[in-house]
Amino acid sequence: MTPAPRCPVRITNFRDTERRAPDPSVAAVTTWPPARRGDRRAREERQSSNDRRDARPTRPVAPCQGKTGRRLRSVGGAASAGGQVIVLSRFVVPDDAAATAHNILANESLFRFGFLLSVAGVGFHLAWGLLIYQILRPVNATVSALAAFMMVITSAMQAVTALLYLAPLLVLDDSSLATELIKLNGAAFEVDLTFFGFWCVLTGYLILRSRFLPRLLGGLLMLDGVGWSLYLWPPLATVLFPAIAAASALAEVPMQLWLIARGVNNEKWREQALRPSITRGESKEESRQ
Repeated sequence: MTPAPRCPVRITNFRDTERRAPDPSVAAVTTWPPARRGDRRAREERQSSNDRRDARPTRPVAPCQGKTGRRLRSVGGAASAGGQVIVLSRFVVPDDAAATAHNILANESLFRFGFLLSVAGVGFHLAWGLLIYQILRPVNATVSALAAFMMVITSAMQAVTALLYLAPLLVLDDSSLATELIKLNGAAFEVDLTFFGFWCVLTGYLILRSRFLPRLLGGLLMLDGVGWSLYLWPPLATVLFPAIAAASALAEVPMQLWLIARGVNNEKWREQALRPSITRGESKEESRQ
């Protein structure tokens, strides 16, 4: 008598039998005892706890600020103003192209030093804009990114003015052309100041909405930005320049002093940086329930 063929046996987990369709050629022997409803509920609670732990935001670290930020802003502003205003004004004689060309040839080293200051100001302003973007991003990421974009445009215009600053040195044989290039450099610098004013307005708004910097600084910086943005109409800005300079001193100097003396309140910065993550985690948990 021929024995009956044995059916292959495979030991599987009870959960596998629930997910997979039964195979008629394999006899599934489940583990014993089967999972009870209480065990399943405890397993689901553990899984939910693990999901909440994974969604918990990590503790953010405040970006570099304080002395570093103040030095970047001070050096960048001093370099840009030193090259485009202080040094260049020593060479330009209004309505006298020949005297202007003579002054440049007589002090070529100082003229080139002013060009070097203008180029250095571009790099320092870019670093300053990136630093402020990282600090103020927890307040409003969109507005902070827009402010950083304004600083990129400002730095690009500074680079253009630096090239126009050096251009008269190459065409001194034609003093009238050199004078026109210097005037074009001044017009480009006014565009640079306009976009810098836009940056000041956006940054002042972010400081006004923040919880880790004094709101008074934000209001003063917005007023300063309105003043610089008046260079959209240079004749008006020229007439109001004393008021613009006073607003700049009242806003930018206290801001630099605050950053070097007090800096950013790290605890409040972390609290504001964590708020969007906590809100997203709570909404995700509510939708799951």
